Amino acid sequence: MLDKAVCYVNGWLQSFRHRLYISQTYLAWCSKKTNASWWHAYAIKHRPWRPHVCVPCEWITQLVPSSAYIFEVGCGSGANLIWLQQKGFQNLGGSDIAASAIEMCNLLASYYKTSINTVVDDALPPQISS
Repeated sequence: MLDKAVCYVNGWLQSFRHRLYISQTYLAWCSKKTNASWWHAYAIKHRPWRPHVCVPCEWITQLVPSSAYIFEVGCGSGANLIWLQQKGFQNLGGSDIAASAIEMCNLLASYYKTSINTVVDDALPPQISS
């Protein structure tokens, strides 16, 4: 039980490293403009408290060279990709089945003055070729 408590407290203390600093007004505007599911704005706002998302991203920053191409299938509104960009990764791409999520990802990338190669795709017969 103590291990779980220590893990929780440590995760909470580290959570600020995984926050995306974005105006809640702009986030709401993006969500409304793209007609993206409410989930995308919620997931961005609560990203630091979603360890299943943050821990793998942290591993990427520790184990993968920042020059590597990172592609996230099911990237949604791109929060992980934008976070990785803020950690120095520049060669980023993602796909999602929802066009509204990809549109929101592109708006957020523009907010952060970055570019992410995105595509609407169900990942079954991928549209992106190497």
